[in-house]
Amino acid sequence: MSNRSQDELIDQYNKELNARRRGHGNDHPSIAETLNSIGLHHHHMTNDQDQALRCHTDALEVLQRAARDESGNLDEEMKRKCNVDAAITLTDIGNVHKSRGDCDTAMSCYTTALEIFRRLEMKDDHPRVAATIRCVERIDRTWTGEQQQGIHQPAIAAASQRKPIPMGSANKIAGGKEGPGNAALGEQAGKSGDAA
Repeated sequence: MSNRSQDELIDQYNKELNARRRGHGNDHPSIAETLNSIGLHHHHMTNDQDQALRCHTDALEVLQRAARDESGNLDEEMKRKCNVDAAITLTDIGNVHKSRGDCDTAMSCYTTALEIFRRLEMKDDHPRVAATIRCVERIDRTWTGEQQQGIHQPAIAAASQRKPIPMGSANKIAGGKEGPGNAALGEQAGKSGDAA
């Protein structure tokens, strides 16, 4: 894809983002969806990992606010979807950190994503959970070498024990500021029913 085509695509995404903000405000899940699309474009197409991280982190913050919405604008099913999308976004943030060579932060993102999935009672064979587990396994193979393969399996096991997520850890590991949003994700996820 030429630079001009990529610029046009980013312009199109930004127009969509602005239209959604005008229509729904800044805390609607559709804002996070567009931000994540822009982040994925930067991660995969332009290789601008800084911009990808900013977009995904902004999306995570929107999803955190939406998941703890007290206004009654979002029903429990939509709040649950925000939690699932937050875990997916954490996986995307982990992928950006992995691309930058920061495997420890990537692993923290993946582990937190798995904790959210587990709290939502999503099984390992769910496509989104399985994708995050594959990310953990790739770090094992790529960055730790064959002789140490499997050393991150405790991260997967710990996530399955449904331990509480420390307050603000999602923003901290995403590269953002400390904040209460991740605690809201954990609390909301704990109230959810069936897997997505």
